[in-house]
Amino acid sequence: MATNEQSTGHTVGLRHRLQEARRKLGLSQMEVGRRVGVTNRSISGYERMTIDPPVDVFARWARAVGMTLIVELTDEDTVPVSVPVEAIETARLLARLDESELKLVGQLARILPGISARDKFIIERDLEWMASTSKD
Repeated sequence: MATNEQSTGHTVGLRHRLQEARRKLGLSQMEVGRRVGVTNRSISGYERMTIDPPVDVFARWARAVGMTLIVELTDEDTVPVSVPVEAIETARLLARLDESELKLVGQLARILPGISARDKFIIERDLEWMASTSKD
């Protein structure tokens, strides 16, 4: 694991925003820890930058305070792509499905009442990406 000085530089603003969101919601570190699945001591360490949480914990921490973590993927030759962390897990799950199952998921995403427009967009985008990568 990287040292505190190396790893926290990129996450200072993120940690501050998550802490501020927690405070605005009136949530204790204990309650956020319960929602995230870690101890309140861990949340305290994350906020004080003495513990470096993995990306999946950052994502759960964000959800616990009503936010969504977006990860930006980039390299020198491409335009940055912003991906919600939840979409990465969705893509992993979709990768296990065969073509007929993927088609069914796409149909369900369009017809299920109560599914948010954002979730429909994520599912449809993931299905399109899966279809395009399976042809390669």
